[in-house]
Amino acid sequence: MATLRKLITVYIASLLLTACSVSDIPFLYHPDRQQGTIITQDKVSQLKPGMTRKQVEFLLGTPTLKDPFHPNRWDYVYELIPGDGSKVKHNKVSVFFDGDKVVGARGDFIKPGSALANGVPKEAKR
Repeated sequence: MATLRKLITVYIASLLLTACSVSDIPFLYHPDRQQGTIITQDKVSQLKPGMTRKQVEFLLGTPTLKDPFHPNRWDYVYELIPGDGSKVKHNKVSVFFDGDKVVGARGDFIKPGSALANGVPKEAKR
């Protein structure tokens, strides 16, 4: 009889613990999750051809990706996952350099036909 009680107690405890793992309970608070480097229109509009790498890093922050196979390209990626379940927000900007100077950029917040968009290297336009 004591073994049956222990077994029932373990069974009930395991049911209660698995109920705690449900994350879609409507009244629970879910914080917004941010990943990457925050990119805004204000920051990107200050980006100009001829800026140095240090100036770009001061303006936009550390790039999310510095590809060792493409040392003249920095990628900034930002993702916001709202805790309320609304639409996920993605932003991406790629900055291209020739040596130490910005020659172009593409991505969100870069206007087509602008000096930055026109300066993107041909091999990067794919």
